[in-house]
Amino acid sequence: MARFAGLTCALIALALAPASAHAGAWKPLPEPGERKPAPKEKEPAEPAPARPLLVVYPFACADAVFGAKLAKVVRGKLLRTGRFAGLAEIEEEERLEASPAAFHSSSDPFEVAAHARKVFTAAVAFCGSAEREGEGFRLRLVALDLRGAEPVRMFSREFEGENVHWAVQAAKEVAAAMTGEKAPAINRPAPRVAALGPEMLANGGFEKRRTFGWTGIEAGMQLVQHEGWKKVDRCLRYELTKKVAETTGLFCYSEYVEIEKNASYRVAFDVRTEKPSVILFVKGYAQLPNETTGEPEPRMVYNYQKRHYPKEPGAWERLETHAFTPTHPKWPPTTLRVMLYTYLKPGRVEFDNVSVRKATLATEE
Repeated sequence: MARFAGLTCALIALALAPASAHAGAWKPLPEPGERKPAPKEKEPAEPAPARPLLVVYPFACADAVFGAKLAKVVRGKLLRTGRFAGLAEIEEEERLEASPAAFHSSSDPFEVAAHARKVFTAAVAFCGSAEREGEGFRLRLVALDLRGAEPVRMFSREFEGENVHWAVQAAKEVAAAMTGEKAPAINRPAPRVAALGPEMLANGGFEKRRTFGWTGIEAGMQLVQHEGWKKVDRCLRYELTKKVAETTGLFCYSEYVEIEKNASYRVAFDVRTEKPSVILFVKGYAQLPNETTGEPEPRMVYNYQKRHYPKEPGAWERLETHAFTPTHPKWPPTTLRVMLYTYLKPGRVEFDNVSVRKATLATEE
């Protein structure tokens, strides 16, 4: 009974309390017939303009697989700009398989337009021609605007790359040209070398003791005599297992070589690979303080790489880099090291006659 009496008193006190005592805790109900003003409706946004449907035909090439891969790279870059629409890749392949056609950079634009409109209902069509040139490639591309009564050439350009990985840069330049944006140009000639200085690398031929001048030589690597060579000559052999090839790969480093600021260098080596992929890395280092001790130590500030594409698997080939200049905007490198790296597929790789030499560049006339 006392509980109910206390509750009754509390309710009476709350009713008699001034409105300011609990202002903001509740709001009075609207009077009968009173309505809140309806919120203003947002003006409908203007519909985004429809993106033109794009089709990129496999590029004509003696190596059909290579031509198709280049076309996919260009297609992917263009679609990622957001300026073009595209069919699902598998649907595009199925339609092309059902209505086959092979076009190149010199194909009749009316024939390309007729096929692209009928099979893909495309508004923009790309076709091109690719040629392998040693490790590099030459690519000629043409883009046609199909939105009018007659096809209009909206893009036509030729690209050159020193290896297949430059195809990505070519695709960026295509996308930039098609969308009005900027992209780094790839058609820059390699600097010409007028003269080479003396050898800077110790034990590049692996003739001295096992670890002299090299670090990281471990299980799966050994110094062996060249097979079938008359003179006594040794090389560094990698034996990659499937597990190692598909994970870390195998690599070793040369000694640190002192270099000059703003000077150019060229690296070369002999290599033979049965299946594994080979990448040469040249890493530049600056002396920077250790984060814990404060003592100076070499820190990588520059990285140059060159991939090897064998002309004949299992045969010895000489691989040379272009002349390169190790630089960094804040910490100019003072030393460099060569890294011999193999990965991807199991098998045997052999290296020999690794060379680092200062390069004097030819002056432009």
